Amino acid sequence: MELTLEELIPICKEKMEGCRTPETSERYGESLSFYLKHDFYFEDCWNLDTTLAALILPRLVYYRYNYTWVPNCFCKIDENFQVTNLDEARDEWDRTLDKMIEAFWEIVQDRTFEVEERERQEIQKTIDEGLKLFGEHFQSLWD
Repeated sequence: MELTLEELIPICKEKMEGCRTPETSERYGESLSFYLKHDFYFEDCWNLDTTLAALILPRLVYYRYNYTWVPNCFCKIDENFQVTNLDEARDEWDRTLDKMIEAFWEIVQDRTFEVEERERQEIQKTIDEGLKLFGEHFQSLWD
């Protein structure tokens, strides 16, 4: 599965804006005042997992195709401090990033109420694996 920024950005933006109070609502002023004071909408917290996934996903996809170095935990270093498995390390890092991306994509899509129980379990397994990897490698997401 290869997701492009051009595909993801509008989907993620729509997901985040979809929960916000419309301008026609009586509560719009309250929402806007909160935003002006805190630089985020209180509605973003109604589904914070989805909001965060929609923020992270496009950035993670961009990073996946634009990083320059592989985290040291994927590299084997010889006695001269040279990486001996750079191609393998890149492949493993790419697979790891792909699993993270797939997890965040599933969260953004939020298909759990549209599918049968068996598929729901598979989706949850994908999310769990990707989020575990995200947590394990969070501090490696730099370049």
